[in-house]
Amino acid sequence: MIRQDLRFTERETALLRNWREKRLVLLQCEKRGYSHLNLTAYPAAILQIEDQTYYLYNFTEPLDYYGYVDDVARMTLSTTRETVVDSYGHLQTIPVNRTIQDVHLVQEHQMLFENGEQLYDVYVTRGILLDFWRLEISFEKPVWFSEDIFITIGHDVLKTFTPTKDFEEDWMEGCVGKCSRELVRV
Repeated sequence: MIRQDLRFTERETALLRNWREKRLVLLQCEKRGYSHLNLTAYPAAILQIEDQTYYLYNFTEPLDYYGYVDDVARMTLSTTRETVVDSYGHLQTIPVNRTIQDVHLVQEHQMLFENGEQLYDVYVTRGILLDFWRLEISFEKPVWFSEDIFITIGHDVLKTFTPTKDFEEDWMEGCVGKCSRELVRV
């Protein structure tokens, strides 16, 4: 069986832990974001939390993705500005100026079975959910290969995430995909 862990590292999770009770001053995204089904996708998000800047990306790396080596995107959080940001055109600034009440990771456990035998056991950080009391902002990595980040601002934003059933469908005959999702407070 092949096991993969594409969740945030302990270092990334520790960065998130420090966000609770701090003020998200602004959010910046490249203007070339596009909208799909009321979600807006961007190649990265820049978050100014009090006096610290954080960068959220989905970087791809070649990995075994259910039997094929392909570029798989992994959500990454850093305090380091990557050179990819310098290639952006105009950044749009979204002022937030609200205190983060709570921070959650959206974690998925994906399993693939063939004729009843488990072939893959994969853990993925699907996204981040920030709770501001009466407002939420989420950052979602919608699909395994996408470098885009879907950003949603509103209420019950977890409902906008890609359904887990999307992973479970369309496997070749004899294969069954199972996916569960968990909201983990950091």
